[in-house]
Amino acid sequence: MTLCSSRLASYSESIKILTLMQLLLTILYLGTSLYLWKNGVVVAKYFTLAWVFFITGNSINAARVLGVLPSNLFTVYANLYGNAIEMLMLSMGLAYRVEAMREVQAGLSRKLRLAQQDAIKNLEKYRDLFQKSPVGLFRYDRGSDSYYGNEQTTKLMSGYRDIREFLQGNLNYRDYKLLLKTQEVKDRVIKLDGNTYYNLSLITVSDSKGKLIEVEGTLSDISAQKQTEGLRIASEKEKLNTLTQLVVGISHQFNTPLGVVITTEDLIKNNLLAVLDNVEGNKLKKDDLIQMLSTALEAMNLSSENIKIMSSMLNDLRASIGTREKLHLSNIDASDFFTYLLGYFNGQLGGYDNSPPLLLKLETNGIRSFFSDYDVISDIFLRLLSNSYYHAYSDDQKNRTITLTLKQTNDFTNIEYRDNGRGLDEKEGKNIFIPFFTGNTRQKSNSGLGMYIIHNQVVKILNGKIDLLESTSGFAIRIQLPKEYPEYDLIE
Repeated sequence: MTLCSSRLASYSESIKILTLMQLLLTILYLGTSLYLWKNGVVVAKYFTLAWVFFITGNSINAARVLGVLPSNLFTVYANLYGNAIEMLMLSMGLAYRVEAMREVQAGLSRKLRLAQQDAIKNLEKYRDLFQKSPVGLFRYDRGSDSYYGNEQTTKLMSGYRDIREFLQGNLNYRDYKLLLKTQEVKDRVIKLDGNTYYNLSLITVSDSKGKLIEVEGTLSDISAQKQTEGLRIASEKEKLNTLTQLVVGISHQFNTPLGVVITTEDLIKNNLLAVLDNVEGNKLKKDDLIQMLSTALEAMNLSSENIKIMSSMLNDLRASIGTREKLHLSNIDASDFFTYLLGYFNGQLGGYDNSPPLLLKLETNGIRSFFSDYDVISDIFLRLLSNSYYHAYSDDQKNRTITLTLKQTNDFTNIEYRDNGRGLDEKEGKNIFIPFFTGNTRQKSNSGLGMYIIHNQVVKILNGKIDLLESTSGFAIRIQLPKEYPEYDLIE
């Protein structure tokens, strides 16, 4: 700046210009430092004080030279004092700056150390998660030709030296081809000895040049899932077999009465046509007409009887698949209920085949009542009484006794039903709850659905249990009724 001003103006003018510029710059520096000091910049405080002492010292010395101030030890060396204090302030500012930078660096170091500690903790957590994972996790590093696996992988590989031997023994050519083409194999199911199944998934990692550098995978034991799936499939097959048996049974049961109805319809039709032909030909005789009408009446009666049989079968079929959305539950007095039910059943027989009525032997064991749906439980025991009456006794057996025994457990009221009839043979006992199965005493009006309906009523409608009991004589069955139905309200 001095060089530029000396070329543009005279020396004296240059001095004035420089002096003015120094004054302006000094004011600018002081103003800037004061502004920064006011806004919290601590270093500006030291800079401002340094300049204030420097300017003050030089101003005092200048005033002495101009004769404004007297000459003494202080005014003579005021500029030196000002410079010394300036250096001291600047040194303090520099020291403060260094200390601040050191604190910042220490803070950064502390944050870095904490970050490293957190990283180590997270790494340990990840390592524990990796090791304790319920799924086998493994990785193969092709560069170092090394395998890494967690504890579950080691457990699953108990029959192999390592995962490499396992993969070589259980992957086929198609798996390797798929792995190279798509870089992954998903949910590969591997069956080992017995009922052990593994689920294997693999992915490959390649570098920027496409070279395979790593293989990662998961391995899990899905034997329980396979077993559950097998049970589900078996259950579906059982349902399908039951449905097939139901359809075949329906066809078989309806075949005979339906055939009779069709045959009698043809017979009546032919008789009516014969009557019309004789009337048109004036050949109709009284005896022939009476005989034809008698034949038609017998055919109609036979047809009506078989239609009733089919209607009864349809009702039983409807009952066998029916459910109830709402139970009407109440406390049923045991003694009154069974006594009335047997009386009602004997009254409905009306001396059928002149057979003696059923007798009741009730053993309540102190149980005065049980909890159930009156209509459903009535139908169950009426069907049991009907089975005993029509199938359990020979014509010459006079003593026909039904024994009912009540017992209680924590959750159920048990009702054991026994008759003193012929009992069941091995085949009947094995197939008693199968739809359309009929025993050795089958009548043509029987649908073969009675015990199947009882089973559904106890299990599906009343949420109870039913079991055939072993008996040396007669038929015996146990019905277990729940003591409580939380989803229903009690009807008084």
